[in-house]
Amino acid sequence: MSHVQDPRFHITLDQITDEPAARIPQHERDALIDELTKTLRDIEPFNLTDGPPPPRPRDHPGRAR
Repeated sequence: MSHVQDPRFHITLDQITDEPAARIPQHERDALIDELTKTLRDIEPFNLTDGPPPPRPRDHPGRAR
């Protein structure tokens, strides 16, 4: 996922795959929600547009490679 307005901004998603979702108990889900809520409490909501990464600029014809 790339933010199409600013190539320096990126998001890394890390999927938890060691346990199927059906086996994660509700108390662990609640604990995760609580920690995320505390951690993100001071971050203002924002909007972004995602899509494919922007094309790389072509080398200038006069530049050495």
